[in-house]
Amino acid sequence: MRRGDYAGALPLLEVAVRRLHGTGSVGEAYADFNLANTRYHLGRCTDVLALLEHSQQIQGPDPAIDNLRSAARKTCT
Repeated sequence: MRRGDYAGALPLLEVAVRRLHGTGSVGEAYADFNLANTRYHLGRCTDVLALLEHSQQIQGPDPAIDNLRSAARKTCT
């Protein structure tokens, strides 16, 4: 994902989100955000807003979440 290989990151992040679901950990929050970000960059809007909301519920306010949410609302709705 950091190298811009969102397609390559997608399956890894999907597994991470499944495995971390329900832990309430910061790792779960980051995995949710990273999956949302990856899907957004791939033009796949499925659950992007829900993932961001869940990430924010765990980690609290974050400008990166707000920025991605704003961008997703413009293109994913």
